[in-house]
Amino acid sequence: MKRLISALHSWLWHPAAGARPLHLQLLTTVGRYLFGLARDVSGGQLSLHAMSLVYSTLLAAVPLIAFSFSVLKGLN
Repeated sequence: MKRLISALHSWLWHPAAGARPLHLQLLTTVGRYLFGLARDVSGGQLSLHAMSLVYSTLLAAVPLIAFSFSVLKGLN
């Protein structure tokens, strides 16, 4: 099983992946997403990534709200 995962990892992240035909590039991209998702789910990191995404979104929303209020105050 470890050999299969290693071969899949090598095929997905090979430096010449961009020189493949279009349908294989699409398959490689989808495979990368699925491989990363499976790795995070099996390693228990999915909830950590979700929490960091929520935290980053909230941090980005605060300056946006402050800027919106300053623009609205300037327009009365």
